[in-house]
Amino acid sequence: MRKKLLIVGLVLVGLVLAFVGVIAVTGYQCCNSAADGQLAALADRRPSENEAAVAAGPERISLYSVPLRCPLVKGLGCGSESKPILTKLDGDSSVAGTWLNHAGITLAVFWNDGTDAAKRSEAVTSAFQDYPAPTELSGDSRDLALKDFLSGVAWYRAAALDELSGQEADIVASRWVDKITAIIPLPKSARESLHCQLSERMRRRFVKE
Repeated sequence: MRKKLLIVGLVLVGLVLAFVGVIAVTGYQCCNSAADGQLAALADRRPSENEAAVAAGPERISLYSVPLRCPLVKGLGCGSESKPILTKLDGDSSVAGTWLNHAGITLAVFWNDGTDAAKRSEAVTSAFQDYPAPTELSGDSRDLALKDFLSGVAWYRAAALDELSGQEADIVASRWVDKITAIIPLPKSARESLHCQLSERMRRRFVKE
């Protein structure tokens, strides 16, 4: 019995190392389920900390369609890609604050009073110089995005974007644990331990200081 357990343990260790190796080589490529991001979005009630923008009025808020979605989890913004962009925008003298929505598809910019259209365009273009130019929303699209922004939940400042990277790591780690335990069943405690280890390793890879 002891020999059998030893063999199973060695096989499990080898399997985990193989999966970790695949992850390192492929950049965490795996199946992409829309349900993961949707469930995370429904559960996201994080305060947006946008009270000043809400109080200032919609004329000082611009909303843009942006390509900052996570490539591994549908419906989730990419913290590592968006953090440098929002940080650069926040450093612009015409900007009073920036936020990315949970899905990574809409950017809100709160402008300092008196910032004209030319300065707004210049600031956004400069921040996105290595990415496709964002499109400013108007009409019904703007109205829907503005309503969501004014709700005060699930929009992220630059300092909070690591939380999106943490969600990404947690979801991807769960997928790998499911793959491993589909081959070798594990007790709940072992699954949770393996998930924590993988999630923490991925989070360190995803998060950009």
